[in-house]
Amino acid sequence: MKEDLAIIVFPDAPLFSITEEIAFPSMNTDFSSILYQAMYLNHLEFFKENNVAGRFYFLLYESDRNNITETFKEFFGTVLPVFLHNPGDSAELHNYIAKIGEKFSSMLIFRSNSLGLSRSLLDSYINMLEMDNNVLLLSHSSSEHVVAYGLNHFDSELKLEFGTKQVLFTECLKKVSVLDRFLFVSKELHSLNTLEDFLTLYSLLSQKENYNLCSLRVHDMLTDVFIEYREILK
Repeated sequence: MKEDLAIIVFPDAPLFSITEEIAFPSMNTDFSSILYQAMYLNHLEFFKENNVAGRFYFLLYESDRNNITETFKEFFGTVLPVFLHNPGDSAELHNYIAKIGEKFSSMLIFRSNSLGLSRSLLDSYINMLEMDNNVLLLSHSSSEHVVAYGLNHFDSELKLEFGTKQVLFTECLKKVSVLDRFLFVSKELHSLNTLEDFLTLYSLLSQKENYNLCSLRVHDMLTDVFIEYREILK
């Protein structure tokens, strides 16, 4: 018998073995790494606090295996990361998700370069997946990038571009609209793919009412990046 729910978090790029080719736009590798780590850590902290699933799978790039800092290892604690050669590769990630789908009746899949998840929003996602019908949930940002997926009754023939960077909602919608599934669309989360997204992130976290979007530790990491690239933010 399948377990109820699995939650998968995957990064679009390595967190600790950044190269210039995959650095965040207009940033060097050091601060790109801090930025990616902060966004990933925000998910790690959130789900460790909100233990709602049968299993949590926090994916990392194989190239990060021997580069994880001791401090970040402490953040993982008893949670063991899963290393894939390239979680940003659609085919590899799809194959991995298919294996998880054999064990769980439903899954929520989050790109780690997103922000805005709350317990109430998470509960609403879970409620959608508890329907008897085949459900597909797509969450996209204000910049129209898909940042989260939810599905039940996994079908290995379901080809979603899980691992491709900057999946546009309009393009994804064209592909899934022909599927025999109840489609739910959410747009509460924020993405971090472009400089415009970086400006939006800064604006969000500058507002007092949004302090609960991340922990103080994550906020401090992001603040270091904001200070370093304050010229961009003007």
